[in-house]
Amino acid sequence: MRFPTPDPTAYAKLILVSLGTLAVLQYVGLFRERSGEVDVVFLVVVGLVMPIMIYAISVAGANSELVPDWDEMTQ
Repeated sequence: MRFPTPDPTAYAKLILVSLGTLAVLQYVGLFRERSGEVDVVFLVVVGLVMPIMIYAISVAGANSELVPDWDEMTQ
């Protein structure tokens, strides 16, 4: 089983941009009935779960035999 070694700064940027986008969308009122509020607990939970899930997906991709052949299969 192969474990990828990701760049921590790239993951941090991805997570910060995602959390910032979610915070703005919450503040505007897309996810809630009232605008002007941000659910901090939701953002903390997403900030903790997102790196784990991204790493799990990258481990699955590193150990999958179909991913390197995907370009050949789709042409």
